[in-house]
Amino acid sequence: MSSAPLTGTGANRGVYDVVADRALSLDVETPLPWVRVVRLTGELDRHTAQRLSSCVHAQLNAGAEHIVLDLSLIDLLRPPGLAALIEAREAAVAAGAVLHLAGICRPEVIVPVRDYWRPEMFDMHRTTIEALAAISEWPSTGELRRIPASRGSARGTAAGGH
Repeated sequence: MSSAPLTGTGANRGVYDVVADRALSLDVETPLPWVRVVRLTGELDRHTAQRLSSCVHAQLNAGAEHIVLDLSLIDLLRPPGLAALIEAREAAVAAGAVLHLAGICRPEVIVPVRDYWRPEMFDMHRTTIEALAAISEWPSTGELRRIPASRGSARGTAAGGH
């Protein structure tokens, strides 16, 4: 990542923002008609949080009942990115949907999550495959069955909160 030159005088000397090279890629997949998987790649911070919010709202408006956010390729997760995830959960709950987080296995994601969240805030899974299995109950029944979002627990999880 490149850094911007230091600017400012007096007390502000050395205060700068790095804007160059900040990017967030959002790839949306539809593994089941009522499910969207959004794979995030890059940095989720104040410069990119609005892109995630817009994407989640678009999926909810398209009728998604379950949205899996795959964070396994996130390089940087800052407090504004965490706030965007919380807002996405609130939007999903308001729409009668469930937001699942997957790929919380790298230090770039584990540390901010551990420091700022209560575990019950999200339906979290190690992998996207595990999240999809929880949504569909496929491994335990041998069939892909639709799990309505309304069947989740009080925290908005499907299949009993994995």
